Amino acid sequence: MRTIIFNYILFGYLYLALISFIFFQGFLTFTILLQNTLFFLFISFIIFSFFIKSHEKFFTYASIVTYCRVIINILILSIIIHINEFNLINIKNNYINVLPVLFFISLILDGLDGYLARFLNQTSKFGARFDLEADTFLLLVLSLSLYINMNVNPSIFLIPLYRYIFFIFQIKFKWLESSLPKSIRRSFICFFVTFLLIICHLPSLTTYLMGALINFSILLITFSFLKDIIWLYRNKYSCN
Repeated sequence: MRTIIFNYILFGYLYLALISFIFFQGFLTFTILLQNTLFFLFISFIIFSFFIKSHEKFFTYASIVTYCRVIINILILSIIIHINEFNLINIKNNYINVLPVLFFISLILDGLDGYLARFLNQTSKFGARFDLEADTFLLLVLSLSLYINMNVNPSIFLIPLYRYIFFIFQIKFKWLESSLPKSIRRSFICFFVTFLLIICHLPSLTTYLMGALINFSILLITFSFLKDIIWLYRNKYSCN
């Protein structure tokens, strides 16, 4: 099992190195490469630690796609962090224009990994959790990008952090630990909010419209979490 995991990590790192060379081209420095490596190793350690604890027999094709999606998000995060280091306006604008494309690729892969899991009958608790955390990571990168590049209000970080705020509340209120039923509404809102935040990166979008889309996204996520919390509260006695 350790050899298999090592092979996946090696494949993932070579993939990250390749796309880093492609997108940074002549601007790839040792600092950027080191930073990407550290991000990759840290996130991979978390992923495969949970994989081992889940006692899954093998890393599914769907999980491989999710892993590739996470690696793309690491590249996007690296571009966002270093985008202001590009002094030439046209070079900086090129990176700003390519961000929505990378975000859309990540979003398409999000749909692909779920389809593969169902089509190949490879659904699992680990795969579902991995997909959910990858979604949250993408939302975090999107929020950070808008905060850094578009001077958006810090309240945008509520979108990716709501899940972890929910986990903190579970420590205080045990009834929040009950399992929620599967929800098309929950999945659709997550997808739609991700789509809206990608749209906010389009250069042609006005500041007013971008602000309206972000506020609407925060409202949607807040509604989704409140609805789940209300459902758990109403069913807390029956769940216990």
